[in-house]
Amino acid sequence: MVDDDDAVRELMAIVLESDGFNVLRARHSKEALLFNEEFPGTLHLLLTDFSMKPYQNGFELAQQVRASRPEIKVVYASGYVEHEILQDEIVSEASAFMAKPFSPSSLLECIHKSLGIAA
Repeated sequence: MVDDDDAVRELMAIVLESDGFNVLRARHSKEALLFNEEFPGTLHLLLTDFSMKPYQNGFELAQQVRASRPEIKVVYASGYVEHEILQDEIVSEASAFMAKPFSPSSLLECIHKSLGIAA
């Protein structure tokens, strides 16, 4: 899970961990790419903010992660729904999207749906 906002990142991690998920927390894309390189197991899902600083945005990050883990599911979280790349990505059904702000229950619903887990 990648988000440059500490409070948002921690809240999402707490919600996901309380539902039984193991969560790797990254502050930005550079840290997430390091996890991607070094984590020996399967990474099932990338939950990323779309607009992040100071490095790559979530879309660029997802492209790099998919290059080495093509099976990974991607969920974007953003307050910027109008971004053209994001809309194209969602339309292609390659990913899911959650508009910020969202509730803990809608976060879990989206993650379950993306992973094909019954709620």
